[in-house]
Amino acid sequence: MDFVKDNAKAIIAFVVGVLGNMMIDLASGNAPIPTNTEEWMRYLIFSFGSAAAVYGTRNKLTTDQVIKGLPKLPNAAGAIAAAVPAMVQPMQEAIVKQVVSALPPQAREIVGKYPFWG
Repeated sequence: MDFVKDNAKAIIAFVVGVLGNMMIDLASGNAPIPTNTEEWMRYLIFSFGSAAAVYGTRNKLTTDQVIKGLPKLPNAAGAIAAAVPAMVQPMQEAIVKQVVSALPPQAREIVGKYPFWG
């Protein structure tokens, strides 16, 4: 089944080549099945030739195509630099509150005089 998935375009090109030859024969008043060597060669050249040309082209995405298709992302370093101060201040306040609450009452009174230690 993977063979069919990977080579679907080439298989379709082969079938289209055969059907195209049949249509040419029908339009010219001949039977849609090759009857002589010349018709067989035409069927083989057009059918296998078109299938080989399609098979030779890439069916899968390359890494460069995937990278080009990714959406443009904002500058991550700038976004982090802008977000760090907003994240640090609440963490500092939480740590200070925890440290101050662990101090003995006399030390808490002294530390409470300084605005940073709240």
